Amino acid sequence: MAQAQRDLHQQEVDANYNAIQECLDSIIDEHSEMFALMKDQKIIGFFDTRQDAINAGNLLYADGVFSAHKITREVVDLGIFSCI
Repeated sequence: MAQAQRDLHQQEVDANYNAIQECLDSIIDEHSEMFALMKDQKIIGFFDTRQDAINAGNLLYADGVFSAHKITREVVDLGIFSCI
């Protein structure tokens, strides 16, 4: 992956992480410990496993620019690994 693509990917991860934190209170009760597939700071769907979210993201977004975030109150910063 070229540096420019990695930078774009990291920007997406960071922006999506911030977006999920802003809406966490409204989704945590129903989706706790699930994984949110996110693109452009929007939740696309919730999945039981990280791998399911990543598989869906790969099917939907050929450019690979999306992220999967665990719905939890614990701080988990996986950086680029949250979407690989």
